[in-house]
Amino acid sequence: MDPYAFAQSPLNGPRIRPLSRIGLVVPGTPQYRPPTAFGKSPSSPTQTAQGCRYLVLVPLLQHINGVIPASIACDLLDFYFKEPSSSLFESASPYVLTHIFRKKSFLHPTTPRTTSPALLAAMLWVTAQTSDAQIFKTSPTSRGRICDRLFAICLRLLNPLIHESPRTRIAAPERSHNGTVRDGIQSTGTLDDVLTLTLIGIVVSGGDFKHDCLKWWRAAWALAKELGLGQEVDDTFQNGIANGIGNADSPYASTQASGQNGSMYSSEGSTMAEEEKEERRRTWWLLYIADRHLALSFNSPLTILDAECHLYQPLDDASWQDFDPDVPKVRYYGPSTIFTGVGLFEYFLPLMVILGDLIDIHHRSYHPRFKNLENVAAVAQVESLLQAYEQSLKSSTLTSSPHLQPQFQSAAFTDMQSNFDLLDRRRSSTETLAESRLKLVIAYATHILHVLHILLHGSWDPISMLDNLDNWTASPSFVKCASHSVSAANAVDQILKFDPELSFMPYLFGIYLLHGSFVLLCCADKVQIEEDTTVRQACETTIRAHEVCVATLNTEYQVSTFLLVEYS
Repeated sequence: MDPYAFAQSPLNGPRIRPLSRIGLVVPGTPQYRPPTAFGKSPSSPTQTAQGCRYLVLVPLLQHINGVIPASIACDLLDFYFKEPSSSLFESASPYVLTHIFRKKSFLHPTTPRTTSPALLAAMLWVTAQTSDAQIFKTSPTSRGRICDRLFAICLRLLNPLIHESPRTRIAAPERSHNGTVRDGIQSTGTLDDVLTLTLIGIVVSGGDFKHDCLKWWRAAWALAKELGLGQEVDDTFQNGIANGIGNADSPYASTQASGQNGSMYSSEGSTMAEEEKEERRRTWWLLYIADRHLALSFNSPLTILDAECHLYQPLDDASWQDFDPDVPKVRYYGPSTIFTGVGLFEYFLPLMVILGDLIDIHHRSYHPRFKNLENVAAVAQVESLLQAYEQSLKSSTLTSSPHLQPQFQSAAFTDMQSNFDLLDRRRSSTETLAESRLKLVIAYATHILHVLHILLHGSWDPISMLDNLDNWTASPSFVKCASHSVSAANAVDQILKFDPELSFMPYLFGIYLLHGSFVLLCCADKVQIEEDTTVRQACETTIRAHEVCVATLNTEYQVSTFLLVEYS
């Protein structure tokens, strides 16, 4: 079975029927729906059900009436914003890869973020896949039935999005919420539409019809480019580039002055709220991550190029949730390749930047005219990027990353000494949690780092590895891959100590675990594994991780492959 034909699917996959069975017109033919007037209250007061704690859900209540109560919808929204945990019994939704919105803004009691009903429905549908709410346990079919109805509501509200010729959508040059205007042509899609398509793509890729996810991802990527999410909204950043801001780590460093600490960015002079700009950045970089992850999973070329990323990187998660638009932020421009923190954009995005280079090199080797050209310089460049990322991992501590440190505010108390003791206990507890999260993230990042080394020097096809027709196992590159496979297994051992159920990033982790295992197949096949303690321990650790995946993830395609190691 071809391992590239699968994207990683978490928690045994959601229940999703084929798109044709629900009458869906797949995005791709001309015609976008006109902008929806978001934020309107239901026409009937009775549709505003009691028990709705969040005003942001009001536009959706009339659509989900009879599907789930308003109180359950609020619980699902709480679950959507839950932070990931190292315990499967306390974990967040595996399909929420990172938070695009500020929780305080989205769930504001009086003035919540104006959000499309389609996106709200998608958010509830995503969290309903794994929620422990009692409503999903009343019968064996309850979860599937509710999820199907929420999905149908989402699709009906999305209407669905498909492309339209620019000639038919000439509009006055003005901005709409979450939209952009270029050359007097206004896109009728919105940022919320992009995020709706993204959530659908994530969940569909975890189901039984994985290839359907690419249709949704392509629609999301296309609409994101049409909305110009890959560049800053205002022109102030262009002036900044001309004046030499940026950092040396950026691929655009040749046009910028070097600066390891990034550049000070201000939104002064912009006509769009800074919070909305940050949502656009986070959405674009999430699509960038997904593009590279799926390109590896499906063995396909890249859709989003580094040359299209003319914008700043997102804020770290802590700064984003406590966002203050009046405080200038330190920004990195363009794709970065170093570890900066524990958020998805801080540790995983740099790895995906490097993975994109690897994918380009891999596909070039199959090009009919370029395949015989040497890639020595490109390989050396990627090796230097991997070494720089590894060095940034080694130098990362709680004290060197200010946003990882908990912030406390003092207050006046009658008994100052007892208050200081309480403060110390709280600080110690919070620091312990932050330190545990950092160790967990470093373990995952270290594993993926070694897998990227393997992808750089080895074959991506386990069958050709085992056939060894070109005597690859006798080459220096095999020695490098074998060394990194053992190091990757050691990282897996650390991961299992911190995260026994592999529940921290279940949607993303499987494909890297799989590729980190292929070289061990060759080692087990070519050497006497009983006599090589290091290889044997690496195989045992990796087998244990795959066994956990069988329980936690939907990884049937890995089982038959890795049994070869178990019985070698």
